[in-house]
Amino acid sequence: MKSYQIKKHLFFLVLWGCMILPVYGKTSLLTENTSAIGKYKVSFEKGVAFISRDGSEATPVKNGTILSKPGSYFISFYEKGVLEGIHKVTVLRQQTATTVTIKQETELEEVLKGALEDFIPTLKLNFAYGTYNMEELSALINKTIDRLVETYPKLTYQGNRMKYAAYNNPSLKVEKPVVELSFIYPLQVKNTLKLYDQSANQKIVQILKSCLEKGMSDYQIELALADYIIQNVEYSDNEVKGESYANPTLLSHTLYGALIDGKAVCDGYAHAMRYLLNAAGVPTKLVIGTTLGNVGHAWNLVKIQGAYYHLDTTWADEDKPVEGVYNYFNEQDSFMENTHTWERIKYPKAISLAYTIPYMPVNFKATYKIEKNNQVSEAISDFQKKKLQAGTFILKNVNEQRWKPEQILKQMVDELGRSISYTCYYKYNCFVVTFEI
Repeated sequence: MKSYQIKKHLFFLVLWGCMILPVYGKTSLLTENTSAIGKYKVSFEKGVAFISRDGSEATPVKNGTILSKPGSYFISFYEKGVLEGIHKVTVLRQQTATTVTIKQETELEEVLKGALEDFIPTLKLNFAYGTYNMEELSALINKTIDRLVETYPKLTYQGNRMKYAAYNNPSLKVEKPVVELSFIYPLQVKNTLKLYDQSANQKIVQILKSCLEKGMSDYQIELALADYIIQNVEYSDNEVKGESYANPTLLSHTLYGALIDGKAVCDGYAHAMRYLLNAAGVPTKLVIGTTLGNVGHAWNLVKIQGAYYHLDTTWADEDKPVEGVYNYFNEQDSFMENTHTWERIKYPKAISLAYTIPYMPVNFKATYKIEKNNQVSEAISDFQKKKLQAGTFILKNVNEQRWKPEQILKQMVDELGRSISYTCYYKYNCFVVTFEI
């Protein structure tokens, strides 16, 4: 009997009640509005609403809130825990200046955000306050940019070069300093980046319209959007002597690479997933860490029904479709720590079982959730009846049922009437068998 490890793949065909919930809905809930006057008033009568500015983490918003900062806002409306609609409003930005006076530190973030969103190559900052040396000023600017990149998924910033009045003496403090920043982007042609940005704005709206429907819960939204990313984004790699190695393109670290080019590496996947989920009112964070071999990696933390779960669409994606495999979707810290490392103090804990795949109130094609001994034969019979080639058996309540792995595997082979290739393991008080015939 051959055994091998299936690393990853997430197959989503959601069965909800007695009806199949289409991955791509037909009824659009998304409306759009552009505010040329520079502000917009949020208005709704019942339920709750969430707001995301340019893909930032979705947060509750009050009726009557005035939106005045420039950007693309997605306001999602929920009643009784299900999505009722999404409204996109764009508050226009005045032409981005290349020389700006900073009167107080709180202005710096919006100035830098505007410059990076408009792909400004150089920006001159005249500080009208404070006394800084080069190290202090560099730390202030870089910390602000890091916070922007962690907040807004579309930013393509890759680095900067700084010119400072006292460059030859970096320890010298200068009152009201002047600094010139040269920004590095993945592409050097500004107009090309702007075209990508316009295409991404259109694509985001298109995806939300096609994937989501009225009445979806947050976990159904997550399933639909994760499925879209997995089905439409290819990992950017090369294969050498049977081994796969990351081979990033210029844009594969960005949302543009994932949504427009259809090729991305981990942070491209994570940025795209983060923007889409936040736009739909599902709070989602970016996690920066490492994986096996201390390789840099990025994935998401998603808030579902009030609790956070890990979502790694890069590792959930598999070039070879294998139905029924579901790892790296809505995982606890205890599972992720086997392969992923992150600075835990920076992120909320993921400790809930309620919406991990074994316990989520959704059935997946070729995945069988088994709670009693007699259900094993029923699952095998259904698998044969549907003429499936691969699947996953999740035998729940290990502590109570005390499933015997060898006995289960023998029963599967005997009743299927043929040998199987399989991977089995324990997870979340379940015994899991993923197999192919």
